[in-house]
Amino acid sequence: MEQQDLRHALAELIGHQQDAARAMLETLEAERVALRELNGEGIEQLTRAKTEQLQQLEKLEADRVTLLAAAGFGSGETDMDRCLQESDPSGQLSDDWQELLNSLECCQRENRVNGGAIELSRHRLQSVLTLL
Repeated sequence: MEQQDLRHALAELIGHQQDAARAMLETLEAERVALRELNGEGIEQLTRAKTEQLQQLEKLEADRVTLLAAAGFGSGETDMDRCLQESDPSGQLSDDWQELLNSLECCQRENRVNGGAIELSRHRLQSVLTLL
């Protein structure tokens, strides 16, 4: 695969991954609001959306691994860094990749916070049921 083709494919894929990560973060933020408002129907809808978005992120990650393999690289973090350096000496793709990784870390954090809120609500409900 030529460097220019690889750079273009990486830019497009990273862009799709960034879009998917932004959508996931928006869903997680909406879930936090629904949890705070005890909106059961909203939580259920958002959980389905999260599942679909997670599947999309996983598909895009599989596409990234396939693209790297087609270009002769492994799937590890250092392989991705090396691929980005070789295909885009300007560093723009590396910056975009780092932005994506940061967005995914935000998603993980938000998901943990929301999971903690769900667990706390479950614990409170269990306490109430025990009293009854």
